[in-house]
Amino acid sequence: MHIGLTILAGVSIAVLIRKNATTKKKSSQTLNVILSPLSNPENLPISRPTPKSSNMFPNINSIQDLQRIAGTHPDTPSPLPSLLSRTFTSKKDIQSVRILQFNLLARGLSSPPKNGGFVESPVASLHFDNYRKYRLLEEILRFDPDIITLEEMDHYDDFFQPLMSKFGYDSIFQPKLDAPTLGIWNEKMKENDKVGQVPYYSDGSGIFWKRNVYQGLESKSINYHSQDETKEWGQVGVMIRLLNTSNGKTFVVSCTHLKSKPPHEKRRTVQISQLIENILQFRVNNNEPVILAGDFNADPNNSTYNKTAETFQSAYSLFAGSEPKYTTCKIRKDSESCHTIDYIFVSDNVQVTGCLSIPEYDSLPKEKLPSWSYPSDHLSIGVDVNLWPTSAL
Repeated sequence: MHIGLTILAGVSIAVLIRKNATTKKKSSQTLNVILSPLSNPENLPISRPTPKSSNMFPNINSIQDLQRIAGTHPDTPSPLPSLLSRTFTSKKDIQSVRILQFNLLARGLSSPPKNGGFVESPVASLHFDNYRKYRLLEEILRFDPDIITLEEMDHYDDFFQPLMSKFGYDSIFQPKLDAPTLGIWNEKMKENDKVGQVPYYSDGSGIFWKRNVYQGLESKSINYHSQDETKEWGQVGVMIRLLNTSNGKTFVVSCTHLKSKPPHEKRRTVQISQLIENILQFRVNNNEPVILAGDFNADPNNSTYNKTAETFQSAYSLFAGSEPKYTTCKIRKDSESCHTIDYIFVSDNVQVTGCLSIPEYDSLPKEKLPSWSYPSDHLSIGVDVNLWPTSAL
């Protein structure tokens, strides 16, 4: 696989080329999955690390290798703490598709000068290069997901893409325009804080899929804007049409990270409305299954959630009867915040057959998240789905 990255007028285009892709007819072809360029009239900044290839990680070939490397730093506890215990309520079968959704906690939002404000988390447990990136990848891979949606990913090019490719996944990625991390580095960082660190990069959203099962056919990225279209916002949404090569059927996967902070609920509702409109236009017909996941930065039953639920169904609510009690739980400035803001939605023709458990509150470490036993302030969430149940055939 070859990944080409181009910057045009401040807009990032991720190009994925996979040769000898196998279709249902077993034909060979060259596959191009290109993200549509974002509108960027204000020339908002984007910064990305230099790409690496998978062969630059010869010592990482298994989850055990990730654990071994994470445990080698002198500041890491010995023995290495296990990640929080979690299970899926169902076992994967030939019909099910396992979806994992995860906000990774960007390096630029968990590093000096304020370490993301995580006042109780051990400082060494927040270090991305020494520790967190290996545990993040372990958390993703330990559940053997078929499709993965990720947010706050600021090291796609030089870590997650090359290693996920090595583990059998193809992907697309779109960085935010004017990501908050760039402002932290350029405007809030003292020179002493920059010593020993590489600059912070733009975080963004990405979708990964197992290449031996699915092919990416067409993708699109969008950036959100005010209702009167006079203001471009930095947040983005991505979507892709995937082909299941075993049955020749297609489905759409989309993910996003909406504007944070409680005062911006109206903006989030506008953003999700724009994403849903684009998904419905992207869909080839009303029967094509849709999976929509992300960090919505919105509690259940507020306007953003309700707007989404007008078109799609919450996978956790369908299976468990309600959303998880929390998907993020953190302590900042001596104030604890535990609530649900991460979701997986599906179209009404999708059957949900299982979900990933949420750890009991009492099982969390005293510092909550992140910690030595969990590498992000968000929990991953996951569901098993049947995209083409018998009743829909």
